[in-house]
Amino acid sequence: MNLLCSRFQLKTSLGLGVVFLFIHGGAIFCVYFTFIFWAVKIALIFFSLISLIIIIKTYVFRNVTYAIIEFGPNVGVDSSWYLKKYSGDVVIGFINYPVFVSNHLIIVNFVLVDKRLKISVPISRDSLTIEEFRKLKVFLRTN
Repeated sequence: MNLLCSRFQLKTSLGLGVVFLFIHGGAIFCVYFTFIFWAVKIALIFFSLISLIIIIKTYVFRNVTYAIIEFGPNVGVDSSWYLKKYSGDVVIGFINYPVFVSNHLIIVNFVLVDKRLKISVPISRDSLTIEEFRKLKVFLRTN
């Protein structure tokens, strides 16, 4: 599938927010009912809430400087992709297979060229338009 002209702009994803809220809520529930010292419980619950806030800002609202808000294939360059951050910085990376592709969620792993870092970008169905989500899903399943 040809994605040379595609540009994927990620929107706010309430679906991912619900998933992250459910996961962190479950962790807090488990910590609360575990038989450990109360100070440790408070610390673990506090760190779970901080983690939830950071994840929601990064992957749901995408309003922190390092959050990926747009990505797409580089035209004329072999199999590299550009990733635009909220801060406006653009980094170049390659898709690191395997990727997770389902009907409701795609998780694409990128390896950045300059820094040799790996970045995972979770994309829910409400982050993109229906057509963009379908294009990306078909491309990732066939490559």
